[in-house]
Amino acid sequence: MPLQKIEKITSERIIGYWKVTEPYELLFEQCNLALEDGSYGLIRNEKKLLEWVCTRLLAEAMLGEFNTEYQGIYKDPWGKPHLNQLDIGISVTHTFPLVIVMMDKNSPVGIDVEPPTPKIGRIAPKFLHEKEQFAQNDLMFQTILWAAKEALFKYHGRKSLSFRQQILIDPFHLSEEGTIYGRIIEGDMIEEHCLTYRFIYEKQYVLVYTS
Repeated sequence: MPLQKIEKITSERIIGYWKVTEPYELLFEQCNLALEDGSYGLIRNEKKLLEWVCTRLLAEAMLGEFNTEYQGIYKDPWGKPHLNQLDIGISVTHTFPLVIVMMDKNSPVGIDVEPPTPKIGRIAPKFLHEKEQFAQNDLMFQTILWAAKEALFKYHGRKSLSFRQQILIDPFHLSEEGTIYGRIIEGDMIEEHCLTYRFIYEKQYVLVYTS
């Protein structure tokens, strides 16, 4: 079964996990396309189509945990997803074949999942601030920082942030899971944030979300 679990973080916050195993034709039969914005029609890549439809099916299942009816997902002009007609925070992340959705009944959220790959090490100089050089030569640290910055970027919801200069993560000790602290800096305005990270699927992925 592709929907693997819905994890209850609090009574107001849940995370859903879906691992894609079926062809998109079968999955699309289960999706009420009349509720959606038609953006799937612009997607040509089959894996991206699978991620799109699984996100919707997972969101529908998760809203059932809140005894709430799913009405579709749309993206605002900055690309941030929202639930139609519902004031529930949602954030989406995927790296094929994994799709993960986070919801909170009272707050915006941000979540990101990343596999530790050499690519992250290669681009690290582009997203690491000089105060984050503790992660410079460690792929796991680099992956957590990249995912944390992605999660804060999604929480922020707009496209005008520099990962290197405006999203900063404080030093931390690496463990199987933990809490880290970060900041979003916009001029004189500084937002402090707490995030949770953990390794999932036998350390194949790093998951980070705003907490």
